[in-house]
Amino acid sequence: MEELVPKETGREALIEKRKQKGAYARAGANRDDGVIAIPEDQLMGSSGGSDFQAALARRNAYRAKKMQEKSSRAEQARKNERDRMQTFLKSMGLQDKYKLS
Repeated sequence: MEELVPKETGREALIEKRKQKGAYARAGANRDDGVIAIPEDQLMGSSGGSDFQAALARRNAYRAKKMQEKSSRAEQARKNERDRMQTFLKSMGLQDKYKLS
């Protein structure tokens, strides 16, 4: 077969090889693989947004709970410090001179 059509060499061979690869790629891009159409709301999520709203509500409830716990811990720490200072002042005999609120 090579005797009938001489094999290209050098730059011509590279160009021919690239043309063949391009043709193969274009043929693959144009063929139909039997892909079925998926409805937009199923593909991208429901249009109602109820899942998103539920997630926001859960997040906000979690944040509120954490803030409540944090403020509770802070108040307890302040109370403990007040009691500690009151005990200290009492032991030093200064509870009448310094009043803690």
